Amino acid sequence: MTQLVELKQNRTLLQTDFPGYKLSLQDIPKLTINLSSKVNIVEPNNEQYTFKHAKLFSLHNHILASEVDELEGTEAIYYIGDDRLIYKIESDILGLEEKCMNWEVPFLDSNYNCTMVFPDKNFAVVSNGSRNIYILDRKDEWRCIYNETNDFSCVILDSKIFQNVLHLILFAIVADNEETSEKRSEHKSVIYWVQYECCNGIWSRKSIEEMQSRSELHYAFLSTDTNLYIVSSDGGFVNEDNDGLKNTFFTWSQTDESVTIYMLATIAHIVDQQITIKNKEEIVLDEILYDKIDSSQNVIINDGGIMEIMLYKETAAMWPELIQSKPSLGEYQHDPKTAKNILKQFVGFLEPRETFATKQSTLTDQIEDCDFATSKWSLIERITPEKIVSHRVLHTQEIVFVDSALQQFAVHQNDDICIYQPCSNSEWNLEHTGTLFALGYVRASKLRRKFTTCAPDLSYSIIAEGGRHIFVYRQNVDVTSGELRHRRSGRHVKQLALQQVIELEADDNIWGVKASNTVLFVLSEHKVHVFKMN
Repeated sequence: MTQLVELKQNRTLLQTDFPGYKLSLQDIPKLTINLSSKVNIVEPNNEQYTFKHAKLFSLHNHILASEVDELEGTEAIYYIGDDRLIYKIESDILGLEEKCMNWEVPFLDSNYNCTMVFPDKNFAVVSNGSRNIYILDRKDEWRCIYNETNDFSCVILDSKIFQNVLHLILFAIVADNEETSEKRSEHKSVIYWVQYECCNGIWSRKSIEEMQSRSELHYAFLSTDTNLYIVSSDGGFVNEDNDGLKNTFFTWSQTDESVTIYMLATIAHIVDQQITIKNKEEIVLDEILYDKIDSSQNVIINDGGIMEIMLYKETAAMWPELIQSKPSLGEYQHDPKTAKNILKQFVGFLEPRETFATKQSTLTDQIEDCDFATSKWSLIERITPEKIVSHRVLHTQEIVFVDSALQQFAVHQNDDICIYQPCSNSEWNLEHTGTLFALGYVRASKLRRKFTTCAPDLSYSIIAEGGRHIFVYRQNVDVTSGELRHRRSGRHVKQLALQQVIELEADDNIWGVKASNTVLFVLSEHKVHVFKMN
């Protein structure tokens, strides 16, 4: 059965009294190189009119791949030029250098932008934005060792090699054959998990799995343990176990004297510390409570299929968890009304949805927030190689960005952006490993934002607009020039959080960014800017 995992913040990594960012006018050292060929950019066609298409094209990062050689002290990015050649921009202590890989991408009528990934240091996989996939050997000279033509146009999201098998994650937006009552075709998101194997130097496709959803896909990547992570909205991409999720998910709240549980159930039996709950004939919870209760005062109310269970504690005290030795079970909320509302939203979240054709807007209609709104839920699905959803993570706020190389999720929580990484100790979970203080609040104010990312060591983070402006945020910067004291308290201030603003030329649209621990790459249509960050 799919396990529901809750995102739990590590309070030692939070700063409730964060004073905010101070504007710094200090310049960031920059190098610029003019490109031999302008960046190849594909615009959506007349049939790609949905919000899914708009997001896929507008947020596409044209920095296709990157690599760091720590021994030689170089960092590099790759892009595809308008002449269909792959170029490499290399940065080292001497400056910037552009190299051509001398392999031309065969362009057909591309429906999407070209994409390229590196499954390891010896291979590259390229999609030309149409139906073609190319596997390249890049050990010495770049050369194509395998290509195939699919029945669908696609982009590449990620690729890894496990036990001599190449795993490839492809994504496409396709029209649904089922038409609505107004005869307008809807579009669905489709993920393809393709496996290739090499036998005696000959490559061939081993298998292909397809996962469909009407949900909006945010991110998808492969982990180092062969699992696929999908970040989406609405109902997710694999829906077989929704009934099990609805049965096992519950919320709870408490006071010093009582505990209230909200769950989708029909029968509840609670004596001393033992709690047993059934939904119809299925036992959905059979556990030991954290402490004893007064069974004679139990109050059970069934409100439209949602059971409200009020228990009174024998000893008045706040419980650190509801179920003994299992703090991950249930979602705790301080406010009982919030706890009940979250359960109602969650049940509705997993219900099958009818798709209705939206009324076609006219220029006289007033545009409202709901015209652009996505689901209030963000869903992370962990899918095993057997295509079984082993874990699901639900969150009521946005997954801001994902770093597939470091296996990191950046999650908007309250005002902060919290960094989570998978950990497999006794059982799989997402561990809070770092925090970008107040960046969620700051990011929400940037209406023209396009890219948000951070350095792997979290030494800085950036919010890039579609053109000209990049906002840099640094935490815990040592004060080295003179002595600084807090105006009101008089305490000595040793560190500050700083904001810096990078301003490019007026016609420099930003088509890609890549942040490393030492430099920030910014790709415009005709130039690459490299900023020395640390």
